[in-house]
Amino acid sequence: MAVEYVGPPSTSPRDIVTRGEVDSALEGKSDTDHEHSAVDITSGTLLVARGGTGRASQTARALVIGGTTSTAAQVSVPVGTAGQILQSGGSSANPSWVARDLTGTYAARPAASTVPDGTIYYCTEIEEAYRSTGSAWVVVGHGGSELGYAESTAFFSTSTTTLVDVPGLTITFKAGTRPVELRCDANVANENGVVETILSMRLGATEKARIETRGGGTDLWHSVSRRVRVSGLTPGASYVYKVQVKSGTDAIGARVSGDATNPMGISVVSL
Repeated sequence: MAVEYVGPPSTSPRDIVTRGEVDSALEGKSDTDHEHSAVDITSGTLLVARGGTGRASQTARALVIGGTTSTAAQVSVPVGTAGQILQSGGSSANPSWVARDLTGTYAARPAASTVPDGTIYYCTEIEEAYRSTGSAWVVVGHGGSELGYAESTAFFSTSTTTLVDVPGLTITFKAGTRPVELRCDANVANENGVVETILSMRLGATEKARIETRGGGTDLWHSVSRRVRVSGLTPGASYVYKVQVKSGTDAIGARVSGDATNPMGISVVSL
């Protein structure tokens, strides 16, 4: 068997090794410039610091994001539902999937604390939009939405001093957070020129404003208009707005009327 000397001459017999011993010592070792294909990595978890994820598996269709530190294992954002958008959780929380917009009735509006700060909710029955602060809902945008409208093109007369409903001039609406304005436009007269015709603008059982006309002659028609602001209504609650009429004196007809080109009308508008 061939032998070779390793190192300077020595009198120690263990300073001399055979080629077989050298080959055995190098077996399984790689050259310093040796490379492996990624397919050769078949076990273990590759750390983030080595270009891996630090994870052994992934959640199907979940979004993978960085961990809580620059070297921590990556984490998944739970899978959302179709149509949702990704909303940042800031520098100390993971992002989350939220609805592109939230709409529905006032009663269906979720608690502000259960949705991310900045979420917009649009109430379809009140036509108001709200923004969550993370703890409360704040109304946003401008008023001016018509919450209800009714009109009449018919003639109506009553000779009683007790208020009665004007047919067709009743609205049921739902209140929002904003104040509302009750509006009334009518044509009124009295069969006796010196007796009042009285219109009452009523929210439920409460009179909010009154319109009184008199004089000018028998059945002399007057076009009247009145606006009244009402606040403090319960958001999401239903209210009835109506106009009633009566005569200032029994047996004297108080008249209201409208036609196709000049109808009587009432409306409720958010402010």
